[in-house]
Amino acid sequence: MSITREGSSSACKTHSMEEDGSDGQPPREDSLCSHSTVSPASQGDGDLANSDREDRVDNHHDKVNAALIAGDPEDIVSHVKEIENRGPTLLSGSDTVKVKIKQSAVAGNETKNAVFLSISFLSVFTSYMAIQNLQGSLNDEESLGVISLGVLYGASILSGILAPLIVTQLGVKRVILYSFIGHLIYTASNFYPSFATLIPSSVIIGIVTGPLWSCQGIYMTVCAVSYSQRTGTQMYASLSRFNGIFWAVFDLSNIIGNLVSSFVLYQSEYNVTSGNTSDFCGVNDCPDSETQDKIADPELYIVYILLSIFLVFVATGIGIVIMFLSPIESQFQRGDISAKDSFLSWFKVLQKTDMKYLIPFTCYLSIAEEVCFVEVTKSYISCPIGIENVGYVMMVYGISTSLSSFVLSRVTKYTKRHILCGVAGMEQLAIFIWMCHWVPTEKDTAIIYALLAAWGLGDGVWKTQINALLGEHFPRYLNSVFAVSEGFKSIAFTAAIGYSSVVCVYTKVIITICFLSVGLLLYYFVEVRFIRKQKYLKNDKTTEITETD
Repeated sequence: MSITREGSSSACKTHSMEEDGSDGQPPREDSLCSHSTVSPASQGDGDLANSDREDRVDNHHDKVNAALIAGDPEDIVSHVKEIENRGPTLLSGSDTVKVKIKQSAVAGNETKNAVFLSISFLSVFTSYMAIQNLQGSLNDEESLGVISLGVLYGASILSGILAPLIVTQLGVKRVILYSFIGHLIYTASNFYPSFATLIPSSVIIGIVTGPLWSCQGIYMTVCAVSYSQRTGTQMYASLSRFNGIFWAVFDLSNIIGNLVSSFVLYQSEYNVTSGNTSDFCGVNDCPDSETQDKIADPELYIVYILLSIFLVFVATGIGIVIMFLSPIESQFQRGDISAKDSFLSWFKVLQKTDMKYLIPFTCYLSIAEEVCFVEVTKSYISCPIGIENVGYVMMVYGISTSLSSFVLSRVTKYTKRHILCGVAGMEQLAIFIWMCHWVPTEKDTAIIYALLAAWGLGDGVWKTQINALLGEHFPRYLNSVFAVSEGFKSIAFTAAIGYSSVVCVYTKVIITICFLSVGLLLYYFVEVRFIRKQKYLKNDKTTEITETD
C-alpha cells in the first residue's frame, strides 16, 4: 500500500449545491465558479477494473460531500476533477452539483429582500398559526376543526411531491403570492365554518404548502449566494446569516398570533365550566365525552373581530410581496423535473440510504405536533381554564421554542447533536408520561403554562437539529431526503388526525410515547453508523490509498 497526496485547486472561490431547507423545504442552488461546469466523464477508463473505478469514484463523492458541508472549495474542485477523470460524475446521483453562476436580480439588495420576505411570512403565519391552535376548540362541532387540519396536511403530501414541478412552471415570486392568496381564502372561510367552506379552503392550503416553503428556501438561498459573491463572504456564513434573519422574524408569528387571539377572546363573556372537570378534561377526554359541550364558545361578534384582524395580517403579507419583493429566476430549468421523477426519488432515497431508519422519528415529530396543537389546546387548556387562555399558553410555548432554538444553535458547536437529542427525547418522554396520569383543573393554571414551556424547550432542539442532521447525513440526496421527510410528516399528521376522533387522549399519548421510543433508538443507530463513517473519512480526507504490487 502507498499513500499519495492529492492535488488541489484554487480556481474557485465559492461552492454550490442543491439542497432542501427546513420545514418542507426547497431545492436550492449555490454557485461554485463562473467558468466551468461539471460534465460526465468518458466511460472508457480501461486502466481500472469497473469495480475498482466505482470504489474510487464513490470515495471521491464522499469527499466532495464532506467538502460541501465544510465549505472547502479547493477540496471540492480537487475531488470533482478526480471524479471526471475516473468515471461517473456527480451528475449520476439524485442531486446535481452545478458549477456556474447566475446574475441575481437581488444583487445589492439581498438583505432588504430577505427582510421583506421574512416580514411577509410573519404577517401571513401570524394568522395561520393562531387559527390552527384554535381549530380544535373553536370549531369543535362534529370535529370540524380537527378534520379540516387532517385534510390540510393530507393535501400537503401531494404538494410536497410536486413542489419542484409547480415552482418550475410558475416561478418563485408568483408561487409565494398565490400561496398567500390561498391563506387569505382559508382565513375568510373561518367566518362561516362548515364542511362546505372549511374543507375546500383547507385543501387549498395543503396544495400550496409544499411549493411555498420550497420557494422560501430558494429565495433565501439566492439572497445568500448573491451576497456571498458580491462581498466575498464565506458561503456557509452567508447562508447562516440569511436563514438566521428569516427564522428570527418568523418565530415571532406564533407569539404575536397567540397574543392577539387571547387578547381579543378575553373581551367576551364566558359561562364558568360546570361539573367536575376530572370527568372529561385531560387524559379522560374521549370522543364520546362532554368536553366540547363544556368548552364555552366566545360570542360570535368577538370571533368576527379576531378573524378580521387576521385577514388584515394576511393582506399585509400579500401587499409586501407585490410591492417590495424582487422577482428571481427559478433555480429549476423548465422540463428538468417531472412528477414521475419527483415521486420515484422517494423510493430511491429510502432504498439507498439510512433515511428509512429515521421514518419512525420523523413520524413522531408530526404525531407530537398533533397532540400539542389539537389535543393539548382542547383537553388540557380550553377544557380546564377556558378557550380565552389558549393563546396565552401557546405564546409561552412559542417563546420557549424560540429561545431554545436561538441558544441551542450556538451551543451545538460545544455539545454533540446526539446529546442534545437524547436530553430532548427524555424530557418529552417525561412530559407524555405525566400527561397519561394527569387530569388538569382550573387550579392547575401554573402547571399548564410550565408544561408547554418545557415542551417548547424540546421542540427547539428538533427545530435546530433535524434539518441539520438530514443535510449532514445525506448530502448526495438532499432534494429527495427533505421531500421524504416532509412527506412522512404529513402522512403521520394526517393519520393522527384520522384516529383523533375515535380514540381517547390517553391512547393518543401512548401512541406518541411508542413512536418517540422507537424513533429515538433508531436515530441513535443511524448516528452511530454516521460517526463511524465520518471517522474513516476524516482519516482519509486528503489522501488517496492505492494498492501497489
